[in-house]
Amino acid sequence: MIKKTKLTELFAQRQGGGGGGGAGGGQQAREERDAKAMEILTADQKSQFTSMQGKKIEIDRAALMGGGRQGGKGAKGKKGQPDA
Repeated sequence: MIKKTKLTELFAQRQGGGGGGGAGGGQQAREERDAKAMEILTADQKSQFTSMQGKKIEIDRAALMGGGRQGGKGAKGKKGQPDA
């Protein structure tokens, strides 16, 4: 039960802390929190947690934000046909 309390406190600190400036600050804080959480877990719990996460996916954040391409209207207008 002590582990559950420690983990609850660890995750509550992140929610109440306000968070850092940009995406990099949030990512770093999340990695630090996860590392601290892994220190609390037993070997079996770590193994189970890791297997539940599945395959890691790498995402290009610039592509998500539409970096380098025109807005939606420009892309639609190129087809020359209205949506049916």
